Amino acid sequence: MLAFVNVDGAELRSGEQKRSCSNAEEADALVEFLWALFETQASEGGLSCTDIGVIRPYAAQVERIRTKSSKGKVRR
Repeated sequence: MLAFVNVDGAELRSGEQKRSCSNAEEADALVEFLWALFETQASEGGLSCTDIGVIRPYAAQVERIRTKSSKGKVRR
């Protein structure tokens, strides 16, 4: 499955040189989508994090997603 989802939100620049971006709304939407996907697939034999790929070019966004998912919103 491949999904492109438009999420309204604002990109915030962070880091010493303001080179990396993050978008809280986008990160929230992704974590919620992944949670729903894991829940749906649990009854069909399960799904592992190694079965999922997320393309995001900014380190700050990757860190935001990792932080949100490690707080129990997405099972690893």
